[in-house]
Amino acid sequence: MMGPQKEELSDYLLTRRMFLGVGVVTSRLRWNSIPSFPSQYDEEVSREAVEQQLGIRLITIRDWYQETGREFPEDSAQLKDVPREWDADRLNLLLRLSSLLPPHFRDPHPSGKKLDLILSNTNHCNDTDPGVPPHQINLDYLRFQPQSIRRALEGLTYELTHTVLPKTVTYLENEFNPNLPPTLKIESPWFPIVEEIMGGNFPQKAEEMWYKVSERRSTSSGGRRRFYEELLTGLKRTEDPYELISVFSQHHLSGRDFMYAMYGEFFTPDQLARLYRFTRDDIFRGVEYAYFPLN
Repeated sequence: MMGPQKEELSDYLLTRRMFLGVGVVTSRLRWNSIPSFPSQYDEEVSREAVEQQLGIRLITIRDWYQETGREFPEDSAQLKDVPREWDADRLNLLLRLSSLLPPHFRDPHPSGKKLDLILSNTNHCNDTDPGVPPHQINLDYLRFQPQSIRRALEGLTYELTHTVLPKTVTYLENEFNPNLPPTLKIESPWFPIVEEIMGGNFPQKAEEMWYKVSERRSTSSGGRRRFYEELLTGLKRTEDPYELISVFSQHHLSGRDFMYAMYGEFFTPDQLARLYRFTRDDIFRGVEYAYFPLN
């Protein structure tokens, strides 16, 4: 049986879920056992201790430039204000947010390489960038801070989903003009699943959906407008659902009722059921949320 339609959730409730994040997650995450943010704060926390606890590596964009043999652009207006270290505020935030996500989101690369979290000036996954180490995500220091905790969790989830996604990345040279940048090709066993959910021929369906979402956004406000803007971000890449899958993952955090309500105007009940099963079973490996998991 299909979940509640979007009309059944008031704008107040949607705004409450999307911006205040009031709610709990299912018992399998044991949300009630997780301390509130202030009581969890540890002024003496160290980067090394967090790395060991989470099984990851923490660096800054300056470290990344040095490790890749590149000169850091000291005169860059975008990079000059990025902190030189992971401070206690962000380390504590990372510990709390990591406890809300499935442990496999932090798994090493199949090669054994640990996941790198790079404190940077933008949210970005390096997995599709040529000539750089895999299994690295950049986190925008202005978004990844306690003052914007919701944006921090959403951005972290979005980028980590790129690393969780099983994929093969290749770059195709332009056979007519080798001086042009190569074309990025991403292949994943998840792509046919999403394409089937959307009714086949992903490029065509994505374009059709983009126009529908754009139209809805132009006449909406508040939480609904934000949802449409996030969905448009996922539809910007029409070759494959690489970006869209991360949007699905980000919205999974808000729970089944939210996804059924918000996606109900674009998908049939059967499509909605399959979409939710995909986010729950493939991306989150069985983890579900009742509402957005912050209070």
